[in-house]
Amino acid sequence: MKGKEKNLGEMVDKVFSLGLGAAFVTEEYLRGMLGEMSLPKDIAAGIIQQANKTKGDLLGLLREELKKHLAKVDIVKPLEHILKEHDLEIKATVRFKKKKK
Repeated sequence: MKGKEKNLGEMVDKVFSLGLGAAFVTEEYLRGMLGEMSLPKDIAAGIIQQANKTKGDLLGLLREELKKHLAKVDIVKPLEHILKEHDLEIKATVRFKKKKK
């Protein structure tokens, strides 16, 4: 009985650890990791669904915070200062290449 409890404990630890990092990995990688754990399909699907929700929530929060921060930034003053103090030099090269058939 001890061996089964230890394996179950290790599996739970892995699932929780994976759950925290799931927002930062691809779904394919997550599926592979869960497949190696031999979890029932409904549990693996639930973890993947929660990871996708967490990722979406995190990205939404970051988007809102970035929007709030950028709304406070006045870009005109720094640009005016840069343009008053510096010359703007642009170099460009344009080439036409024949398409490979």
